Amino acid sequence: MYSESPSAVVQTCIEATARYAAELGYEVTVVRDATADYSRDDACCLDINIPNYVSAIVTTSQISAFIRPGVGRA
Repeated sequence: MYSESPSAVVQTCIEATARYAAELGYEVTVVRDATADYSRDDACCLDINIPNYVSAIVTTSQISAFIRPGVGRA
């Protein structure tokens, strides 16, 4: 997704948050089609930089299939 003024751009907000969480020891997952950036060129960090910090990059369909209501709740 590309936007003129996204609220959380991949190169700044998402990358910094993912890197910091990974440094703290969290396994980080980024939902690819739930991110935005200013241009296709800027969004390339999702394929280049982000994989260095995250455990997985998935789509909303993949994460929705994984997270189902009621699973793991007592």
